[in-house]
Amino acid sequence: MTDSLTARLRRTVKDGAGTSVAPTRGVNAGDPTHAATTSSGEVLLPRLADMGAMARGPAMRDAANNWNWQRQLRQNLGPYIEPLAKLAGVSGTVSIDLRFANVFELSLAGDTTLVLAGFPVPAGVDCSAGVTLIVNNPGGYVLSWPASVVPMDEVEDTVAAGKRAVFVLLTTDNGASWDLMSAGARDV
Repeated sequence: MTDSLTARLRRTVKDGAGTSVAPTRGVNAGDPTHAATTSSGEVLLPRLADMGAMARGPAMRDAANNWNWQRQLRQNLGPYIEPLAKLAGVSGTVSIDLRFANVFELSLAGDTTLVLAGFPVPAGVDCSAGVTLIVNNPGGYVLSWPASVVPMDEVEDTVAAGKRAVFVLLTTDNGASWDLMSAGARDV
């Protein structure tokens, strides 16, 4: 009779440390030549690791032909959280160092020129990157973008007085050029 993996794991855990459990092949095949004993830890830990690897495969089915992507993402990523770099009272030339965060919040205190620096991927490695920039402009200051930042068609690249704007920058050439998109603005 064939034992299920779950039944074997339950027995292993129930028996406790220091007990012997026959290897899977010996249990399934009933083959006495594979009856060498091992401790429960030597059997249980690799099996649990295998179960975790199976659960995190490329995709999981929750029913025939129904892929449960939301569950899969939760297992692999958990809640999606990124570091936030807050820069208050900025004016003049401000360096946005991409090594420290992907989301930046700037509170302008004067006309500001941005510089994108510290792209974390070496040249010659193909990758894309996105940066979210939140700009609070209480006083109607001018925000200037680097020459490498190109606004997409009909994108507003300024922040009106008393507004908070969200911009998304995207590069596909390791930071040589950036596409600028506006996610909108609201009152500060």
